[in-house]
Parts: sequence; structure tokens; C-alpha cells
Amino acid sequence: MTKPAPFIGSHGEDWCVRPAALGAPDRVTANWMHWLIVPGPPLSCYLAYVPPSTNPPELAFYHKHPETWSIHVVLSGGGKHCVDGKVHEVGPGTVIYQGPNVVHSLFPNPGEHMMQVAIQHPAAGHARKEWVVCPEAGTPERFGDLSAFVERFGSVDELLKKLAASDLFVSERWQELVMKRALSAK
Repeated sequence: MTKPAPFIGSHGEDWCVRPAALGAPDRVTANWMHWLIVPGPPLSCYLAYVPPSTNPPELAFYHKHPETWSIHVVLSGGGKHCVDGKVHEVGPGTVIYQGPNVVHSLFPNPGEHMMQVAIQHPAAGHARKEWVVCPEAGTPERFGDLSAFVERFGSVDELLKKLAASDLFVSERWQELVMKRALSAK
């Protein structure tokens, strides 16, 4: 089978638009991410798939993107989007718009998958501060309860070290773009 040629955008190699099925995905926490627009300024776009889990909230922590605007469109599956202490049911056709510094968490319902397309500006890896864990927001079940975060994850340092050392972040590209910045921005 012949590999199709990539489409090259108007800004050169870092704007290569390609079918989602090409190339190995990045794995970020429970998300498998296929880049639709390879990260390059000013935006990125990816298809994220979260496989079914018996307890999706166990790895769900609140976080924010200090400089990033994003639009997420749920394509299939169902789940929960937690923001400002409220839990919203999401499913196919749900559009989520988030500005910078919005404390949130998004995960599928138990036993369900969830697939979404996300568009972000500035592009992943190009913001000075990509994402920040928000322990003061607690957990999806106990919003605003720092002790709930500590019970589940320990400290932010412990969580970040655990994520960096685990197979949750298997892509070298993602570790280069995001994890190094997250650890150095603390």
C-alpha cells in the first residue's frame, strides 16, 4: 500500500496537514492524539480518542492552559466536562469553548469511549506556559477541595514526576513540546 503524500500548508513543513490515520499517535494521560495539523504557530488541531475505562475520574485532574484558547467538538461517545465546579454531560455534537486560564477536566463516562477534535491557539508547544495542574480545584467529585487532590495524587510535583516517568506520556514529541515546559514553568 502506497503512503499518500502529505498536504503542505502555506507556512511550510511545520504546517503539514495529514490524515489522522498516518503516523503514530501521541498518548497524553488517557488520550490518544492524532495530529491533524502538526503543531506550529499559531494553532494546532488534533483528534483525541479516550478508550473506555472502568473509573475515568481516577486520573482526571483539574488543569488550565494559561495562554491557550481552544475549541473541542465531541464526535462520539459520552462523558463529562467539569468547569467552575459544575459537571456538564457531553456527547456527539457538543462544542466546548475555553479561553485562557479556565480550570477544567474532561473525561468519558465509565465504560464508554470519547472522541473529539480540538483546535488550540497558540499551538501546543508554542505557549510559554502550556498547562498548569490546579490542585486547589480538588477533584471532579470534590471541587474546591485541595485535600481531595492530595488524597488522590499527592503533591503537584509528585503528579508531574509520575506522569513524566510513566507510560502515560509515551511520545518524545509530546514530552519535548509540553512536559519539559510544564516542569520548568512551575
